[in-house]
Amino acid sequence: MRIDFGLSWNNVLNAGELAVILEESTEPSARTWIGRAEGRSNGLARALWPYDVEATSRIDPVSLRPSLFQLAETEREKRYRYRLEFEPAKVRARTTILPKTKEGDPVPEPEVKESTYRYQAVQDILSTALLLRSQPLEKGDSIKMLVSPFNRPYYAEFKSVGREERKVKGEKYDTVRLDINIRKVNHNRTLQEYDKMKEATIWLSDDEFRLPVEIHADIFVGFVSARAVNREWLDRSDQEEAKPESGPKQKADDSGESGGLFRWLKGK
Repeated sequence: MRIDFGLSWNNVLNAGELAVILEESTEPSARTWIGRAEGRSNGLARALWPYDVEATSRIDPVSLRPSLFQLAETEREKRYRYRLEFEPAKVRARTTILPKTKEGDPVPEPEVKESTYRYQAVQDILSTALLLRSQPLEKGDSIKMLVSPFNRPYYAEFKSVGREERKVKGEKYDTVRLDINIRKVNHNRTLQEYDKMKEATIWLSDDEFRLPVEIHADIFVGFVSARAVNREWLDRSDQEEAKPESGPKQKADDSGESGGLFRWLKGK
């Protein structure tokens, strides 16, 4: 499965792009889903905030728990690399910070930090989406979990507000609206307000697939939104060719039941 999103920033269209792919592992003995994402800022937004991101995740299809999450972010001055290894009762995190250098300049030693936090059932970003869509999501339901997108855990609460009709890129969707509240988890296990994200909302398609249709977030750089512009189902033979590219692909017909992932999404 592949979903392409168009990003807007402070109501400026075409501020960026994001491609998310979920596929079965090609390893014969592995019962694992592989999630991959790649995004970047574009146009005026890139001139003000140059940003590139890549992420990979390995997820157990039964428990919907991650085993490994890797994230690479590149901003104007630095590159950040995160590697999270998920165990039943703890998460091992390794953070590498590399200053960006010009061609020909000496490469400085990276700054490396390692940490371990002992919590059970911590999710990464991609596994969170899978876990959410597996819930009933009736109006008033509240799903609470620990999510670790970087090198520390966050407490996230997703509240199901109800069903809404949403128009995205000229297409109408029946959706489930989830309001999101995120707080930091301190070392002493107390919770702290997360100033970098004031509020966020996600709309999932109200059908058997529960795919993200639209996301809004009021964050430290302004108001950001993501809208689905394309989705397609991938056969195993397509997976090697399905790596995220620099731009969204043309809209494909998503009506055919191709691949085990499609059947898994439909039946979960």
